[in-house]
Amino acid sequence: MKHAIKFDRDGLTLVGDLYTPENFDQNGQYLAVLVQGSFSSVKEQMAGTYAEKFAGQGFVALSFDYAHYGASEGSPRQLEAPAEKLADLQSAVSYLLDLSSRG
Repeated sequence: MKHAIKFDRDGLTLVGDLYTPENFDQNGQYLAVLVQGSFSSVKEQMAGTYAEKFAGQGFVALSFDYAHYGASEGSPRQLEAPAEKLADLQSAVSYLLDLSSRG
């Protein structure tokens, strides 16, 4: 199942999709995977397709739009900044870890 989510990175709101297995139990324990495409892709492209496949195999999978791309905040748009993308990825991992502490 796909859930629209948002998380913060240095004051910017990043937008993603969290995919969960069919019989997801919020109190259960699951392996999680972060699925991202190339630097300029958005979550609806390859990453979302693969994240959905991972969820079908029992994983929790997160795909999101990097800052400056897609539905995520950031100006200028389509800014190619590898250090910022690394920070985005670190924030996404923190989001997933936070999920595990809530369960």
